[in-house]
Amino acid sequence: MGEGNLQHEYGIAMELLKSGEYAEALALLNNIAEQRPNSKHVMYSRALCLVALGRVGEARLLRDELARQKGSGAREFTAKLDVKLREKLGELEKAAHKGLKRTTSSVSSMSEARVSRSIVALIIVLVVVAAIAGAVVFHIQRQRAGFNPAGFTGNDSETPFTGTGPDPYVEVVTFYPLGTETHFRFAVFFSPLEGEAPKASTDNKEDCVGAPAVSDWQNVKAKAMKALALSRNDDETLGGVPRHDLMCTVAIPRAGMPLSGKLAEKDIVTFTSGDAKDLVSVAKACGEPTHTETWTREGACLGLSGETYWWGRVGLATDASGEISHVLVRAYPGDKR
Repeated sequence: MGEGNLQHEYGIAMELLKSGEYAEALALLNNIAEQRPNSKHVMYSRALCLVALGRVGEARLLRDELARQKGSGAREFTAKLDVKLREKLGELEKAAHKGLKRTTSSVSSMSEARVSRSIVALIIVLVVVAAIAGAVVFHIQRQRAGFNPAGFTGNDSETPFTGTGPDPYVEVVTFYPLGTETHFRFAVFFSPLEGEAPKASTDNKEDCVGAPAVSDWQNVKAKAMKALALSRNDDETLGGVPRHDLMCTVAIPRAGMPLSGKLAEKDIVTFTSGDAKDLVSVAKACGEPTHTETWTREGACLGLSGETYWWGRVGLATDASGEISHVLVRAYPGDKR
């Protein structure tokens, strides 16, 4: 396609963009991008179309491409896109919140207060009994299996994370895979690095831990790693520290786990249990964890509070019955994975 034709096509695309025909404009701009892949104006215009269409993840990728370009024009386009992306994410959050509120308000409450109180009391009693029974069974299981999370074998100098947990900051990361408008939303926890990172296990070790616990581990792991990468692309600071200098962890709850606080009413990605339902089963297959952490603060909004057990970059947590309730995937500062 000649230069004149490209200019003509670009002019048509701009008219379509101005008139709100974003899909048509994007199709033309994508064709132009094949001939002019490094054009800042084309990147910017494509990103605007993607934002308008709600394809935020793809727009962020183009924003990152622009940020790597040289010149004041690239910086100006990047700054404008940052504003557009923040506005669009705010709109998506509000829309999701309104939709959930409408769904909740449509559910009718029981007319008799006494019946409601009786049912609640019965549920509480059943939950308490089940939790006590489950905890007893889990304790017996761990003793029989010789699994001792608090005193696993290993050199203490290689396990500096034992103790209070790394969960002072939490936020939601949303991304749209290329070619789809389906979004994935993860809870990501940020924390200062306390001591040196434990020696990373190999991919096989991480898969050894994740695959038994999660029925669709490879898919969940790939999306979790994408969420970690996106969460660290931002130049913002937390507590005065750049995000890329903080440890960040994706926490994935088991399907059905209640969310509260900052994560209430958010459609956070969950996992379906695999063949291994408890830590004993995982430890038998993969060995004892390399270190433990105690999560006590922000993690509670994801139903996660207490000990977490780690095999390199992959961690597990349990509920009161001893069943695996959360899977955690982590990236350390300087981690290129």
